[in-house]
Amino acid sequence: MVRIFRIILLLGFITTFFTACSKSSEDILSQNQNSSTKIVDGHVASISDYASKVTVLLYDSNNKGVCTGALLSPYLVITAAHCVDDSSRDSLTVVFHQNNSSFENEKFARVNKIIVHERYDAGKEEDGNDIALVMLKDSAPGTYEGVKLLTDVSVINENSLILVAGFGRYNSAAAGDLKLRWGYSKVESNTVYSKEILLDQSFYSGVCKGDSGGPVFVKSNNTWYYLGVISSALYSRNSKDFCKETALITKASAYYDWMLGVLKSL
Repeated sequence: MVRIFRIILLLGFITTFFTACSKSSEDILSQNQNSSTKIVDGHVASISDYASKVTVLLYDSNNKGVCTGALLSPYLVITAAHCVDDSSRDSLTVVFHQNNSSFENEKFARVNKIIVHERYDAGKEEDGNDIALVMLKDSAPGTYEGVKLLTDVSVINENSLILVAGFGRYNSAAAGDLKLRWGYSKVESNTVYSKEILLDQSFYSGVCKGDSGGPVFVKSNNTWYYLGVISSALYSRNSKDFCKETALITKASAYYDWMLGVLKSL
């Protein structure tokens, strides 16, 4: 049974990997978007939105923490390491919440195993390896699907607009309402760090507390490709709004070998 489960996980990941072909820079979504489209004060996702089909909520009953994740396959979630490094498989629950019903009617998945990157360092901004995988005991509902991984981030440039999604705060000064929201953000730099991307949130705004671990996408040929994991919001000491400066994104492409190695070792 364990071997069968491993094969299902591995096949799901490999399928996701090979369906994510790299695209030319001309294909990347780059047209102007209304600056109000953001997670902070942004759009509440409808059940028909792509973000609703791939994004999940992570809840830890021990520390009452809320984070976001994305499906790689029906039994595998990718998220930020800092979301789950203190969690156990008994305290962590994955919630498939699409904003269309109360939590009492939602599907919950039990956790089989949590794999935090072995070199994760919470004190580092660069190369902090803020990435983790969560293996599920229960399959995702049929209305969900795995993300398609972008294999070549060199197509991303500082004029590219990307899509972010999460269950975090809709206002930096207020608590979140656990509704999935999506919005556009802009790449500030794809070259400062080898394993991270910086987002400029000063105009488009974007990620905030609770969005950690959530997905970042870029659109090409009418298909959304998974770019990476929301890691953190960076802000200056005198910042008036810590959700409107810079966001740090962990590049998924930098960890393909790690993810594949983890699945092969199960």
